[in-house]
Amino acid sequence: MSDDEATTVPSQSAGGRHLGRRLQQTRQQRGLRLVDVAKGIVSVGYLSMIEQGQRRPSPEVIRALARRLDVDVAVLEADSLGSPRLDDVMQWQDACWSFAQGDLHDAAQRFADIIDKQSTMVPHATRWLARTYFDQGRCDEALQLLLRPVAELHDEHDVWTSIFIDLLIGLCLLKLGDLDAAEPRLQAAVDGCRESLPGSNMQMYSLGYLGRCHVRRGHMQAALTVFSECYQQMELLTLGGNLESLAQQSRQTALAAREADDLVGAIRWNERANIFANLRR
Repeated sequence: MSDDEATTVPSQSAGGRHLGRRLQQTRQQRGLRLVDVAKGIVSVGYLSMIEQGQRRPSPEVIRALARRLDVDVAVLEADSLGSPRLDDVMQWQDACWSFAQGDLHDAAQRFADIIDKQSTMVPHATRWLARTYFDQGRCDEALQLLLRPVAELHDEHDVWTSIFIDLLIGLCLLKLGDLDAAEPRLQAAVDGCRESLPGSNMQMYSLGYLGRCHVRRGHMQAALTVFSECYQQMELLTLGGNLESLAQQSRQTALAAREADDLVGAIRWNERANIFANLRR
């Protein structure tokens, strides 16, 4: 028995039951056995008791199980499994899971269903449906989604999303051969990264594609300058750079969002923290 198992107490609270049911549901959706999830974290028997709502694990164990299941801890700790908002979030997470597994057809259908349903996750689903279309080579359809009014895509104060949209629009235009329109979008993504996401993989990608756009336009000196900065970012990512600081900032933002009952914000900022942390390994 681990220290975490020894220090937890029996739990029959609604929160413990919700956590257990969410764990079990997510594990079964992933096609995983109890032993697959428990290995290296807790005993199989203890995990079974968590799923049955008989034990409430420590925060450290909850985070470890969330990482193992590739789901955000905010979802596991949500107060109610039956709330419409949580149902919307989970549908979006399932669509993202399909995208991550490379099943673009299923992901596109799931994102489209969320949009048709007009749920609280429409802005998120719209962005990721555009990303899915782009990966499928359907750049015209992706652009139609991305050029919708800002209110349909993201909170205007969400810098990460603004950069993501600028980058994706720039990539679509680049693929379609509209270099004049692609360059300012890619430049906006680069500028946004320099200011808000220095040392991130998004900065590296933005620089790389901006350099490619310069090359296609015949602006070779500008391309060399951008590619030089891109290589510097690659070295920073390899060495870790300031990614740990970005990861910590993202975790703090996720915690603040969770305390404000912003489940979606907590999920998204936790995902970013995990991305930054993983890039250092």
